Amino acid sequence: MPDSLAPQTNTIQGMELPRWPGRLLSLLAVAALATLAGLAWLWISRNPMLSTWDEVMHLNLSMADALVLRSGDLAALRDDLLLQDRWLPPGLRLLGLPIAALFQGDAQTALRLLASAMTAATAFVIWLGLRPVAGLAGAAAGVLLYLLAPLNMLGAQSFMTELPLHFAAASALALLLREAVAPRASIWRLGLLGPVLGLGALAKLTFLPTIGLAWVGIAAWRWWQERDTAALRLRLLLPAVGLALVAWPFYLLNGGRYVGYARQTAEGYAFFVPPEDIGQPFGLRVAYSLIWDVLGFGGLALLASGLVLLLLAWRRLGQGQRSFTLLSAVAALPAIGAFVLSNNQTERYVGISLILLAYPLGLAMGTALRDPRMARVARGATLVIALAGLAQLGTAWAIAFAGPVPGRPLRPLVEASWRDNTACDLAAVTGLMPQRPDGERLRIGLFGLTTAINPNTVNNAYLRQGRRAHVIELVNDSETSINWDKLMAESAQLDLVILPEIFWRGEADPAKTPVGGRHVADRSIPDYRARLEAANLIEDRGAIANGPAPACAAHALQIRQDNPAVQAARARPLRPEARD
Repeated sequence: MPDSLAPQTNTIQGMELPRWPGRLLSLLAVAALATLAGLAWLWISRNPMLSTWDEVMHLNLSMADALVLRSGDLAALRDDLLLQDRWLPPGLRLLGLPIAALFQGDAQTALRLLASAMTAATAFVIWLGLRPVAGLAGAAAGVLLYLLAPLNMLGAQSFMTELPLHFAAASALALLLREAVAPRASIWRLGLLGPVLGLGALAKLTFLPTIGLAWVGIAAWRWWQERDTAALRLRLLLPAVGLALVAWPFYLLNGGRYVGYARQTAEGYAFFVPPEDIGQPFGLRVAYSLIWDVLGFGGLALLASGLVLLLLAWRRLGQGQRSFTLLSAVAALPAIGAFVLSNNQTERYVGISLILLAYPLGLAMGTALRDPRMARVARGATLVIALAGLAQLGTAWAIAFAGPVPGRPLRPLVEASWRDNTACDLAAVTGLMPQRPDGERLRIGLFGLTTAINPNTVNNAYLRQGRRAHVIELVNDSETSINWDKLMAESAQLDLVILPEIFWRGEADPAKTPVGGRHVADRSIPDYRARLEAANLIEDRGAIANGPAPACAAHALQIRQDNPAVQAARARPLRPEARD
């Protein structure tokens, strides 16, 4: 039998149950959202420029797409979305494109603020999904698990792929919960589910193995309960059509690249382990990360209380709610398992699992508070959750104004306000050469790179000026030797070569882990400069500070356009900026 959407009446022998737990948790959720937005505003105001590789790359893509859109060349925009950076689904680019086009005066800040807006939108969708089934308290509890997570404190201030991923996951689960408990299949609800699944698939490859499991599982469970084959076809085929209409061209052209990049991500990036965690047992490091970085002490209290209440309230849940709870819990496991078993313990990859767990937690809290036999335990859990949540939010604000403090449990709260960022403004580099008279983008090469001086930060400076540049890394940091003939031929195709000044002087780059000299290009800058001078290819434009930090300094070498070898080389197309 399908469950009723209406929450049970809150009465004990004719007396209405207290409403304060729902109101208290709702106020805490509002405070958590205000904290995330406030910390994001502080971070952006203190750090107008970024050196974080991934986020700057995503900002650049949306800003570049907006420039193409404003030019009116829709065919070029289509080609960029389909064929540029083909290793990553374009969901975040599609989300950021209208924002960057609308706020062209300061698109970068608008995109960074969009992170807070999307975090709030995701929380609101969780609330909308739970409110009709779990009541006010259950909806607020589900929202709190999402908002109290330290990884979402960072997520609310970072323009990253988790923004559309989390929004699509929350939206899909809200629709699937209604489908699990509703008397019959809804064409409108399932029709909306399809584009939501498409958005999630375009956000990240991990969406379908998680949310797809819940979608197919609920359709199969309803068929097993009802033996209604027509309803099963509707629940599977209608969303599948919407999913395909949204995502098919990107997956048809680039699906293999998405899988390859996901595998590479899971196998690599072990050097991102914080230095203070190096040497710790793997299991202990992963457990600490799940507890402190993913959940936080507020979320830990919430999840533990929710688990106890779920066990107590299990028999009170309707059949649809129980099936939805089990499927959500199972669907949360792939992301957690990948986090635990891979070499890449990046906490934000587990965010989708928090959304999957938020719905069962909300159902448990709402059911327990409405049942007279469990209401006292549930109200006690509400107080514990409120105290832990207030302590976490208060600590986050104290750290934001007082400065960083030591201690592993507090590290994610410190990172929300004081994480490393070498804020270099490379606008001075854009003034070295005017736009080419033929309208072609300037060709710029980097030989040696740091977290402060790299293709993303250089390209970002041009995009903020409303210009696009073709910026390449002349020698990839994975290479162990240099093909000098190929390098010199490629250098002749450029307009400008940029060298990180910090390596020139033989100093250690404090913004890079491990420090300078990590790969062959960093060690070969003097030799490269000597070869360019011997070939009469360059005009030295000197060093540019680009900011107060030593790591911001760069040396600019302009390629001589009067050299016949350069004129011949420019007739050849320059290789792509990124992997294709």
